[in-house]
Amino acid sequence: MKVTSPARWTPVMLLLVVGFLLVRLSLHLFLIYALVVLLFVRRRKRLQAQRAAWIQTAGGDGLKPLQHAAREHLDKMVSALGTQVQWSTGPNRRRSSTLVLVGEVPSISLGVALEDCQFSYTLGNTYDYMEWVDYDSPAAMTDAFLSSLEAAMRRRGSLP
Repeated sequence: MKVTSPARWTPVMLLLVVGFLLVRLSLHLFLIYALVVLLFVRRRKRLQAQRAAWIQTAGGDGLKPLQHAAREHLDKMVSALGTQVQWSTGPNRRRSSTLVLVGEVPSISLGVALEDCQFSYTLGNTYDYMEWVDYDSPAAMTDAFLSSLEAAMRRRGSLP
């Protein structure tokens, strides 16, 4: 049996193979580019929606609606314990144009600070805070804050 040598690559065959590889590479690069553009467009839209959701005007008392909503929920949560939150307002150290709503419940060692873009609490030795950048809306941050506080109060035995 006679063994034949493999066919030689002609310039036309080489051009066809190189052209095919370039087309495939271009297609892959185009798909990667389209994916990156799509991700950035979605991210920009999400950030615009988030910023729009966080635009709130302070009322006559200097507090924003999210501060009032969190206060109402905290009052209900603490009243179930047979006590009340002692509320006061003060200037925001970081932005003098907004107020901080500060609440204290000495009987359970609870302190809360409700700013216009950040909520925090101290319950005994437990501290936690939420910032607006992590949430799509004020309602989402308020819910997360109240859930975290309620869980901490249950762990500590302050809530049944």
